Amino acid sequence: LAQVANSFCLRVKSTHWESHLKMRALCVVVTGLTIAAAQTGCSNCVGSDNCYHASWAVPCSCASDQAACEASSGVWCSSSPSPSPSPSPSPGPLHQGGILGGYFANWAQYHKAPYTFDASNMAGIAGKTDHIYYGFMYFCPPSGTSPLPYWATSPYGNCSDSTEFELMMIETNDAASIQTLVSQGPKVIASIGGWNFPSEYFSKMVATSDSRSKFISSAKSFITQHGLKGIDIDWEYPCSPARTDAVK
Repeated sequence: LAQVANSFCLRVKSTHWESHLKMRALCVVVTGLTIAAAQTGCSNCVGSDNCYHASWAVPCSCASDQAACEASSGVWCSSSPSPSPSPSPSPGPLHQGGILGGYFANWAQYHKAPYTFDASNMAGIAGKTDHIYYGFMYFCPPSGTSPLPYWATSPYGNCSDSTEFELMMIETNDAASIQTLVSQGPKVIASIGGWNFPSEYFSKMVATSDSRSKFISSAKSFITQHGLKGIDIDWEYPCSPARTDAVK
């Protein structure tokens, strides 16, 4: 609009002097309307944006001074309004419908900096998720397993034939980490298994009513003891060949 007005006024000034006198008032009116419209556009410019171009794809820009703004056929915005303060985010999950969850990896504490993470680092997203799946918990091997995997013996576990299919923690700080996550608000769920856990142990655990009962009884006690909201069966994978080696 500013460019159209400038072009119009230049054409008026180049006509016969009588026409110039007759049309000068119209030129002033058009220019005034243009400036008024541009100043209205200035109301959309915030922060450091001080130059308005109605014909530009991004009309608000930052000019070094008024002369630089007007040299580019812009309108100088003497003072740009401050941006409105952002409203405080509503607490709770940002998604609508369904359940949003994420896995917490208890081995991330051993990553090299700056990729080292523990339960305290989850505070920033805890209010945006429904569930945190704590990975991973194991359960004691079936009775008769020999030799026992390293994690089933001290200092990690204390498994024996009498404790088959009982849930257990691997890391010494798992209990404290779970409490940290619980205190942050989301429902914390223990994820059982994972890639390193032998799939054949799951097969034997679900094979009989007695073995399932042992697992279920242990899971109920484990959930109550640690303030959890449930368990996640991370069986990798049903119907896969037996994988007894705990190392990938």
